[in-house]
Amino acid sequence: FGSSCKNWARLVESTWLWESLGKEFVELQFPQASEGSAKEKYRTVLTMHRIPCIKWQKQLSREFYLPCSREGHAACNVDDRILIYAGFCNDSDLLCLDPAGTEGWVALACDGQVPMPRYGHSLTSIGNRQALHFGGLSSGGYVGETNDLHSLTLGENWTTSVAAGHWKREEGTGCAPPRVGYHAAAYADAQGPTGQRLWIFGGIRDRRPQNELFSYHMPTNLWTKHTPLQSTSVVPKERFGCSAAVHNDSVFICGGYTGSGMFACMDGEDLSDVWIYSPGAEVWTPIARCNLVPRSLGRCHTMCLFGRKMIFFGGTTQTSNAINVLDLKTLDWHQPKQMGKSCGRISHTMTRVGTRLYIFGGCDFEQAPLRSCAIIDLMPENEDVEEEEEEEESLDLHSRIEMLVHTHPWLQLFPREVLLQLMSEMGEGAELPGADGMQLSENIPSNDADFEDLDEELGAPFGADDIEQVEQGNPLQDVVLEDMEEDSEVSEDEIDTD
Repeated sequence: FGSSCKNWARLVESTWLWESLGKEFVELQFPQASEGSAKEKYRTVLTMHRIPCIKWQKQLSREFYLPCSREGHAACNVDDRILIYAGFCNDSDLLCLDPAGTEGWVALACDGQVPMPRYGHSLTSIGNRQALHFGGLSSGGYVGETNDLHSLTLGENWTTSVAAGHWKREEGTGCAPPRVGYHAAAYADAQGPTGQRLWIFGGIRDRRPQNELFSYHMPTNLWTKHTPLQSTSVVPKERFGCSAAVHNDSVFICGGYTGSGMFACMDGEDLSDVWIYSPGAEVWTPIARCNLVPRSLGRCHTMCLFGRKMIFFGGTTQTSNAINVLDLKTLDWHQPKQMGKSCGRISHTMTRVGTRLYIFGGCDFEQAPLRSCAIIDLMPENEDVEEEEEEEESLDLHSRIEMLVHTHPWLQLFPREVLLQLMSEMGEGAELPGADGMQLSENIPSNDADFEDLDEELGAPFGADDIEQVEQGNPLQDVVLEDMEEDSEVSEDEIDTD
């Protein structure tokens, strides 16, 4: 027994042990773990990888050139530089941002078979100064789907060269995906069943969400459609605006939306699930549904891998600035403490460079397109937890509204600006009164003429019977229309359902 204890003590102090344990985090390159013994470095890395706190940094200086406002664009990391292409905007340039440089955003000139402008597409880094561009929509209203695949190869000195790179349309063989947009895409360069493959899942086609999984094998240019071996196997719901990642020979599919459009359409569900696909067994497994509020896995959110952690931000039309983190080893969720704040977004991009996340474009809660680039520092230096707890700011109004609507779905009836005013007037920490027999119009000091007209038309805006109908699965719009017909002489044909 004494000999075993001595051997164990020697093992605990051995450099080999701690360097072996730290291999999981080598690619993360924490600056805080650059000094000290192998044991000290590992303990520092393990603490940092838990992501206990994140800090919102100032946005990029307006002295730099800023790309035009956009949403539905695509981005990826190539050589620790951020590439952005197209989107729903008037700009189809390939843009580059070097976070370590001083030039800001730069438009890159590329030759070859350049993809036509589009939105809802994907741009995925595949290493060695290369990226793959797939799918997207070419016309407004979620139509004009495409399924073309282009490779982008950047030159050796691509950041300073006049001809930065070359586009090429890839003519793959096999079973290619159908035309689709707002799909999820992921790539892994490692060997194994998931390696050297571009994985494509879901998306929207003919205004209907999809749930098919395809992969493109780079060495052979072969497309493959992946279906479960057993017809009775569970599969993810049809969805678009979801995200994907490859980790340890498994494909992860996260969140998204089951409806027919992004902003005006309320005919679907914002999802909060995570699925894992095992290529060797050809089987889907649901895991780790997010139960945190506010959530950040709904339609057109973003997700980045950080070691074995998935970091989610944004999504859903009721945007928030919540950060949700999933540990792929323990399958535990948590929300790190936030220092600073930024607006919530939908249909944006989030690209990781080192220990920072760069969030560009998208739309805010008013559905206005953005051109700003916010930065999240995953490893803030000189963090003083006690001081931060004293100065911690409460949830912003938009996040509080999202939590209320999540708890009380009937609040969807009221315009966003009215709920904002209500929460502001009620003050911090106030709770919404019970909905049974409640006259919300008496609690909302609003001068909005449209809302006053709606209130006058409805009489009692929403009562317990109506809430019960919604909870039983009746569409909210149908319940509201029924109330309007009962409380007025307006017929259903004369009501503007929008």
